Amino acid sequence: MLAGCTTGYQKNGFNRGYDEERLGPDLYRITSGVTSSERAEQIMMLRAAELARQNGFQKFAVETRDLTFQHRTGYAAGVVINAKLPTGYLIVRLLKASDPCAKGARDAASVRARLRPLLAE
Repeated sequence: MLAGCTTGYQKNGFNRGYDEERLGPDLYRITSGVTSSERAEQIMMLRAAELARQNGFQKFAVETRDLTFQHRTGYAAGVVINAKLPTGYLIVRLLKASDPCAKGARDAASVRARLRPLLAE
């Protein structure tokens, strides 16, 4: 039951989707609720790309990446299901294309073009 829940690309609700916290003018912490580790990474990277573009930046760099696991208990057809589900966060710095730190950073438009179709529901 728990593993079958797919987290869509949406603002966080009931510990699903993404959320962000602005840490500075060009620095964000992006979190993802319970889902597969691959999907959590995709959700957070897409949100980083969209934050970059929404704030007038062309690139972003991941400064910190953390993936942890939460133990959850659910019930399906009267059976207790224990699951170990990943949650995670990224701290990303938004960058202008001309910024000297932009070398090696991810291009926001390219990341968005690649991930948006994968996460559309």
